Amino acid sequence: IGPAQSWENLYHWVQREPGATSSYTLKLIGIDAAGGATVLNPNVSHGSGRPGLALNSISATQYPYLRLELALKDSVNRTAPQLHEWFITYKGVPEGVVRRDLATPSTVYDPATLAAQAISPGILSFPVVFENITPFDFGTPLRAKVEVRDASGTASKTVTILAPRQLKGDSTITIPVKVNVIGLVGTFTTKVTVNPTPNALPELYLFNNELNLAPFSVIDNNVPPTLDVAFDGRHILNGELVSPVPIINIQLSD
Repeated sequence: IGPAQSWENLYHWVQREPGATSSYTLKLIGIDAAGGATVLNPNVSHGSGRPGLALNSISATQYPYLRLELALKDSVNRTAPQLHEWFITYKGVPEGVVRRDLATPSTVYDPATLAAQAISPGILSFPVVFENITPFDFGTPLRAKVEVRDASGTASKTVTILAPRQLKGDSTITIPVKVNVIGLVGTFTTKVTVNPTPNALPELYLFNNELNLAPFSVIDNNVPPTLDVAFDGRHILNGELVSPVPIINIQLSD
């Protein structure tokens, strides 16, 4: 059950016939972020069923999930108690998704746009729109990790950007990304991860928090020019004799 930002109450209704020889044991188990299980209550009181058992003393940070285990027993008449209901109330965690379709202008993620930015002014600049599709607020601070990788997959630039405000339930936020890429030449890909691990804020799923952009290329404009000189159509060596009236062809490549 979960994940949760906070736990509220446990309700259960297990019915035993009058004079029954049956019994039951209800265990409340906490599941930590690593999947480890800890028995928090080995035998939930029978009298706490309908009024509810308060769970606000259980840390949702330590135990984002709970599990219920019910053991039914009747070694005399072989008539097990009847489970009518069991449930836990809690405050859930938010769920966000990157909305590539809401970014403007429509060419903001185009390779040509990114390449032009990389050449001048040398800073990649684009928005990332992130939508909270639940009524639950995200915690703070909400972060975005930006990775610019070369053709071999090596990270050339990695920066972390904080969201400008808290992301409330059923709303969107625009995270402005700016990455200095001055001096980078070659072909690059850009990946933005909202709410990255480790230290991610509580969220239902993380797989849909990525924005992957198509590769863009930056030409190295600092390569020195090439000067080619030919005498009478020939490349000569130092000290070589030439005609007193040669035809000199000079070609400059830049």
